Amino acid sequence: MSLKRFTNAKHLRGLGRPLLKEFFARFTEELKECQATLPPDTLENDDEYFKKLAEVFFSPKKLPPKMTEVLEAVIELADDKGVEDLTIGAKEKKLAIDWTKKRTNLDIVVQVWLLDEALMLKMHNEHRLVRTTRFKYWGTKKPPAERLAFTPTTNAELELVRKAVDKWCVENHRGEDTVTITPHELDGEWWFLIQHGGTMSRLAEAKGNQKTETLFYRPGKDDVVVYNIERDEIRIHAGSKAEWELYRMEFGQRLRSDPEYFSERKNFVLDPLRKDIGKALDPDGVTEIKSIKLQELELMFGGDFDDRIIRKSDDMVASAAQRSKDGKEIKAVPDTGKMVRAVFEIEFVKCTKPRRVTIRIPDTLNVGRTGDVKAVHDWLTLREFRAVNGDE
Repeated sequence: MSLKRFTNAKHLRGLGRPLLKEFFARFTEELKECQATLPPDTLENDDEYFKKLAEVFFSPKKLPPKMTEVLEAVIELADDKGVEDLTIGAKEKKLAIDWTKKRTNLDIVVQVWLLDEALMLKMHNEHRLVRTTRFKYWGTKKPPAERLAFTPTTNAELELVRKAVDKWCVENHRGEDTVTITPHELDGEWWFLIQHGGTMSRLAEAKGNQKTETLFYRPGKDDVVVYNIERDEIRIHAGSKAEWELYRMEFGQRLRSDPEYFSERKNFVLDPLRKDIGKALDPDGVTEIKSIKLQELELMFGGDFDDRIIRKSDDMVASAAQRSKDGKEIKAVPDTGKMVRAVFEIEFVKCTKPRRVTIRIPDTLNVGRTGDVKAVHDWLTLREFRAVNGDE
């Protein structure tokens, strides 16, 4: 329920009354049917107007469904990255927005929606995709020489996937006929945004006279499947193991005609940190990266008590070098223990603040911003953090 932002009058003020009036005018008939009462335009006191308008958003189920969907999309898109991409698209289409005036992010998104709804919703879908940063990876065991050329999925094939996911949702209490699948080609990869219902939730809804009621609703969920053509692998963002397996098999069937095509889960190793840590953390050859630091390492020793240790530092390599000055070598990465997780701080060329990247073997990569994924993949491949299929 992201409309909670609009229960605060100051956020509504960020849009301004003229823009809000134009926005609400698009839903005149729907507002009448829902019997939602907006504050009158004749109310001259801005403080009173926005206070009364904020109260309307305390009862979102009384608002037109399409209007709440648009407002939730506006909120999700109105961060700096979303507005940057949306601005480029709006300027390319020469939308009649006066860019010389100071605009809030919310202001820009609503104006683009008013002028070109299709563009705003397309950009919103892509933004939802790239906000997703934690993926599990699956490759194929089939030798490169035996792999068939990739052809994009057809609408008919995606409909078969949609039906399979919808069937799973029904069987797992996530609603019926809630599934949509939208393909996007981004940076040479195919991204599939899968939207479906979640399990039912309850939310306290504020009413008048110091009363509350329970709002019973089904939240929407976003899952993502990405197919990398060059590596012939998929990565999946989903909420449960059952969903990972469902998507792995369905997209294996529709993308490569074999439900078990993507069956190799081992896609990352941490061995380069022991082999040559200086080389492993060297960004040379990846122009988008300035520097890389190892900040955290989890080592597993097993045994009856599942022993493991976690080492942390702002810079594990520099710290080890400093502590080795007395003549006794101290290694940043110990020789014993199985490395199961590593956290890196990466400074990117076009960013003012470094971001964290986490690898958990065998198949999970967490990148702070999806726009950084290609550069991170290039570094991991160049420094042999990507496992060769069949490795143990």
